[in-house]
Amino acid sequence: MRTPNWNRCNPACANISRTETHIDRVREQPAQIDADCADPHLPYPQRRRLGQCRASREKLIQEHVTSPDRVAGKDST
Repeated sequence: MRTPNWNRCNPACANISRTETHIDRVREQPAQIDADCADPHLPYPQRRRLGQCRASREKLIQEHVTSPDRVAGKDST
């Protein structure tokens, strides 16, 4: 019996499960993206792509926070 290969997991898959540890890591990413976007020499296409990545991370966080399947008593920020 083979187990799933987590390295190929698709973040858009409906079966994905995220723990608080995963979301804590995702919460750190918008600040790094903002720092990268602050570079005045960053080309516009890259800045736009980073903006899309930031929006994606914010959406993941929001979906996690509002998920009805979350364990009660966890961080609700």
